[in-house]
Amino acid sequence: MRSTCVRLAQHYTPMIRFIGGRHHHTPHLNEIVPHPCAENGLLPNSKDTIPAGEFLKSFRPFKVIPYRSRSETIQPDNRYKFHQRPLQEGEKSHAYELSPRFQFKGISEDEMEFINGGGAL
Repeated sequence: MRSTCVRLAQHYTPMIRFIGGRHHHTPHLNEIVPHPCAENGLLPNSKDTIPAGEFLKSFRPFKVIPYRSRSETIQPDNRYKFHQRPLQEGEKSHAYELSPRFQFKGISEDEMEFINGGGAL
């Protein structure tokens, strides 16, 4: 066993090992500078800035303008009408006719027990 005096005389080494060097923080400037994303170098609280309340007035709900349809003059387009036709080769009428790897797999009994039991144990 080592004595307490010898233990206290040693240099303290932390138990946590930090990876990498020290992080040097950039000093703050004493002057006000524009934000890098500001338009035209606009400074905060300058005479060219708009107060928030005035800016938000432009975002009021829009007016609903009734839409006048000209469908009376335009003939309906027949390209988008549904026509019943027989299925061609390789076409299926339902997902259950696909091969088993493309079909929906139901929930198994084990999965149902996990769900009803509140999750995996």
